[in-house]
Amino acid sequence: HITVFAKDNIGLRNMYRLLEKANTEGFYKKPNITYKHLIEHKEGLVVTTACLGGKIPQYILEGDISTAKMSLRALKKEFGDDFYIEIQPNSIPEQYMVNKTLIDLGQELNIKIIPTNDVHYTYKDDAEIHEVLLALQTGKKMKDEKRFKFSTQDFWFKSKEEMLEGFSYINYGKLEGFFNNTLEIMDKCNARLEKGHYVPRFHTIPQGKTERDLLEEVTWKGFNEVYNLNVYDNHVIEELKKDVQHELDVIDRNGYSGYFLVVQDYANHARKNKILVGEGRGSGAGCKVAYCSGITEVDPYPYGLLFERFLADGREPDFDIDFSDQEFVFKYLQSKYGDRNVARIIAFGTLSAKAVCRKVMSCFSYSMSEIAITIGQMPQRLDFSLDDAYKENTNFAEFMNKNKFIWKVMKRLENVISHESKHAGGMLIVKDLCDVLPVKYELDSQGNRTIPVVCFDKKMLESLG
Repeated sequence: HITVFAKDNIGLRNMYRLLEKANTEGFYKKPNITYKHLIEHKEGLVVTTACLGGKIPQYILEGDISTAKMSLRALKKEFGDDFYIEIQPNSIPEQYMVNKTLIDLGQELNIKIIPTNDVHYTYKDDAEIHEVLLALQTGKKMKDEKRFKFSTQDFWFKSKEEMLEGFSYINYGKLEGFFNNTLEIMDKCNARLEKGHYVPRFHTIPQGKTERDLLEEVTWKGFNEVYNLNVYDNHVIEELKKDVQHELDVIDRNGYSGYFLVVQDYANHARKNKILVGEGRGSGAGCKVAYCSGITEVDPYPYGLLFERFLADGREPDFDIDFSDQEFVFKYLQSKYGDRNVARIIAFGTLSAKAVCRKVMSCFSYSMSEIAITIGQMPQRLDFSLDDAYKENTNFAEFMNKNKFIWKVMKRLENVISHESKHAGGMLIVKDLCDVLPVKYELDSQGNRTIPVVCFDKKMLESLG
């Protein structure tokens, strides 16, 4: 356990690299880094000692003050004034002793102290609801006395006044100085997520050629195959040539020649390897360059499909392509562009009204039939909320009125993020991915940790360009 802040974009890049190391070199049950990793990527970082789970508090709890002092000196030597000691205002009995010792060590070694707040839920009233959430996450029932739970209810997002109350045993003047140190960290940190225009570059460009040159070659070769004189007369062919030339100009002017090359390459490779590929879905079917290059198999001309609906100046295109074997395509992209440059995209699942009802009732040991009856009283449409179910069904409302705490838990957890998964289709190709984005690694079908997953979801990635 250690807390790391990025001072600038160099620090941000080092945080991303540490995340990659934690997932690849340091993975044991969960991602881990070593002090060696931390020191190798220390530029632009502020480091603090973390909660009771941190190494230095653990040494203190074990009574090994000399090792705690040695670790503090080592981190102070590496990070200088960018290293701080954390104390926390919770009522865990050990915390009081650790705080007192850390303050003494900080003064002895000239290391600044900061008060920090270990937040696991937002409001004070959320403590009991968070306990239910922990039971859900660990697959336990609330009646199980041995289930995992916190020893105190101190982990809400506290105001400064509430934190001061938790530090009542520390001299107020000294405490004010500690709080000022947190503002010092805030002033140091100026990292920014910068919007760019990231488009994948095609994997091989012969010397003396450009991506546009290659796209034109692929397109005109395909044009001669799909738009030949046996299909349309000369007048139509000339019109089609003008359309294709216009599309090539717009594509290149907006920087998407490489993107088209990438997509036609993996679509055609999949077809050659007997993978089923969709003929063309969405606005991309209106693009004649896509038809000529083999991305789609629908001729836009007889249907009057519009290219401008897919791509115009200042507009971002995307192809919706279906594959019978998505992993085959992903592995192909990794082999072409490098394992570290191709990633899947994270998606966050939330608890719908029906899901939260099922999970919470199960956690409180209701039978499957009781849960089924309660869920059966909910509206049949897809977009309903718990409030809708309460208003529209008197039996459901009556049950919840008799079980007010369960209703309170369900209301608080409705639409809360419950799990992570991968976006159904999105793949990202970015050179040196871990320099610009946070990435974790998941297991492939063979059990190898080789699938990079970007930790920003689709909407955030789009907002970053």
